[in-house]
Parts: sequence; structure tokens; C-alpha cells
Amino acid sequence: MNLNSERARLREGCRALMLAWEQAGHQWSDAQHRLLAERFLVPLQQSQRSADAAIETMNEIIHQVERDCG
Repeated sequence: MNLNSERARLREGCRALMLAWEQAGHQWSDAQHRLLAERFLVPLQQSQRSADAAIETMNEIIHQVERDCG
């Protein structure tokens, strides 16, 4: 079992969202746009980084179990 593909999908989804948000900011650049970014997108990025680290740890554990159990 390998979680790298799921990890990559999560990264790509967040990257695509941030790119779309940045593009929207070219036409929608007011206080509400900034507020939404602060309240939702910044925490989402932080959560994505935490999830990325957790997935990496789980992947290492899974590989260790596979090696130990053969």
C-alpha cells in the first residue's frame, strides 16, 4: 500500500484552489476577498501541510509493517 498518490492528489487540489483564488483576486480585490482568504484559505493551507506530514508518517508506518510482516 502506498499513500503517495493520495498525498499528491491533496497537494494538487490545494494548489489548484489557490491558483483559482489568486486569479479571482485579479478581479475581486476587496476587504471581503481578503477576509475569506484569512478565515478559510490560510487555515486550509496550514491543514494541508499538517495532513501532508501525517500522510508521510502513515506511509512510513505502513512500509515498516509491510517489511516486518513480509
